[in-house]
Amino acid sequence: MNLGKPKQQLVNIVVMEKKIFISCPFNKFLKNNTFVDKPFREFTEELYEVCLQYTPNVFFALKREDYGAKPMPNYSCLRDFEEMKNADIVLAIPDDSMGSAVEIGWASAMRKNIVLILNMGQDYSPLITNIPKITAGEIIWYKKDLLSILPIIRNKLSIVFK
Repeated sequence: MNLGKPKQQLVNIVVMEKKIFISCPFNKFLKNNTFVDKPFREFTEELYEVCLQYTPNVFFALKREDYGAKPMPNYSCLRDFEEMKNADIVLAIPDDSMGSAVEIGWASAMRKNIVLILNMGQDYSPLITNIPKITAGEIIWYKKDLLSILPIIRNKLSIVFK
């Protein structure tokens, strides 16, 4: 019988940072590998910076490819799909992007928390506007100035990341 000192056990604790996936149009804003919509770029850059205030784990394809200046060779949507699987929240500005619609479909099938950022002046399929009925999330409507909704997004992220 050993009545000596108890052995000290080391326990590894892994803290996983939450992850944000940003989905938005891409190709429609490119001309010869140059991103041509300056207001949209400004908004997405600000959005990315806001997200980084909550987690260092932000997936954003536009950032990954330097807004079209560094396109991925042999691009496969499998990479984006893998990023989506690990996301905790999806910020989606679908506009008229089929790619964003696919990503929103992935996110809803995976029961991700989805924040849709929709333009009041645009018509959307009920398949988009009814997403909050099948998975966690909400819709943030904007009129013209996307930058004006950053405080609303910041508020949503503060709730998710508390």
